[in-house]
Amino acid sequence: MPRSAFLSLLLLAAACTQVPELNERISPDLRKAGFPKLVPLDEALGPPADPEGEAQAVQKSLEARRDALAQRARRLQEATDQDTSQSETE
Repeated sequence: MPRSAFLSLLLLAAACTQVPELNERISPDLRKAGFPKLVPLDEALGPPADPEGEAQAVQKSLEARRDALAQRARRLQEATDQDTSQSETE
């Protein structure tokens, strides 16, 4: 009970505070300043991203890289096999 009474008094005290008006704090120079024009956020950010399309593009890129690396490994393996077979015949 004492906690709820304390919280109630705290809320009542906070409600009694006087908030200064913001218009009184703005200087005349600031009122005349040229501020940038506000634009809608959708225009500023551009079209939304397509996560599925991006994921497919990344997957295709990774698969192409995997295939290229596999071909390179196969060529290197064949080259080393040929080198070892030539050195055995000599």
